[in-house]
Amino acid sequence: MSNGENVEPPSVGLTTHPQEFHAIASICTATEVEIGGRRQLGLRDARDLHVGLNVGRDFTTWIKGRIEEYGLVEGRDYEVSQSPNLGTGNGGHTGGSPTKTYRLTLSVAKELAMVEGNEIGKLVRRYFLWCEDRATRPAVPPPPEPTLAERRLRVMERISAIRMVDQIRRTKGPQAAADSLPGIYADVGVRVIASPAPPQQEMDLPPGK
Repeated sequence: MSNGENVEPPSVGLTTHPQEFHAIASICTATEVEIGGRRQLGLRDARDLHVGLNVGRDFTTWIKGRIEEYGLVEGRDYEVSQSPNLGTGNGGHTGGSPTKTYRLTLSVAKELAMVEGNEIGKLVRRYFLWCEDRATRPAVPPPPEPTLAERRLRVMERISAIRMVDQIRRTKGPQAAADSLPGIYADVGVRVIASPAPPQQEMDLPPGK
């Protein structure tokens, strides 16, 4: 079986998946693994795949059978690590046979899901394909920096907006500026530093009025 590409998985992005993958992604999560000295997308423990596929056979029989049947190569398609079994055995003694953990490349995980030949296997494979697509999709480049002329234009537009708000504020008051230019006033009105609006002049009323 051919190995998957040496993909640098994103640190984020695979945690938000379509609704149909929520359950399976919580069981056999595709994540970054190191196999053959290369970091790539895969599964940290093939036991998770065994559970997700709802395989009837015990894990050890299943994984060893698949490795032999499909000619999987250690260090290319998978890697094995051992950890001590800290459970309590008969007679209350702790320890036991070491537990083997099989790390799988994503391409191997996809094929093992496919060969199950059932609906669960198809769902798991679609989930892995989705993860692979997200991991290999080119990142969206950031927008280009504005040119000097564009920056100058933005500054002039802002100065013009501030002057416009200030002029209305001076002549008609802050509320009139807010009512006349709500979008501009909300952006720059509170930042305008200007003298207070002039008080309204009192009208000379005739005597007796």
